[in-house]
Amino acid sequence: MYIVDDHRFFVAGLSSLINHAADLEVCGSSPDGTHVVRDVRRLHPDLVLMDIKLPGPNGLEVARSLRRILGNIPILFISSLAEPRLRERAARLGALGFLEKTQEPSRILEGIRRALGL
Repeated sequence: MYIVDDHRFFVAGLSSLINHAADLEVCGSSPDGTHVVRDVRRLHPDLVLMDIKLPGPNGLEVARSLRRILGNIPILFISSLAEPRLRERAARLGALGFLEKTQEPSRILEGIRRALGL
C-alpha cells in the first residue's frame, strides 16, 4: 500500500497501524502529489491510500493523473473532509471507497481490507 498524505504524524501512525496488521504492509508514502505516479509505477502497490487535501494538486487531481497514466490503479481516499460532494467526485473517479480519518483505527483497517477484497 502507498500512502499520500501531507500530515507526517498521521502517516507515521497510519503506517504503524497498517504494518502491525499481519495481512497489510505499507511500501511507500508521499506528502504531496509530486512523485506519486513515479513511485506507484516503480513500487506496484496493491492500493493507493490518498488524502484529498494536499499541497499542490489535490488528491482528486492526483487520482485523475494516476488513472490517465497508469490505468485502473486501486485508490481509496482517506480524509477529514467528509463532504458528500467530495465523496461523489471520488466515486466518479473510480475510487474503491472513502474513509474518514476520525474513524476508529479498527474501522480504517476494515475499510482498507474491504477495498482490497480481503
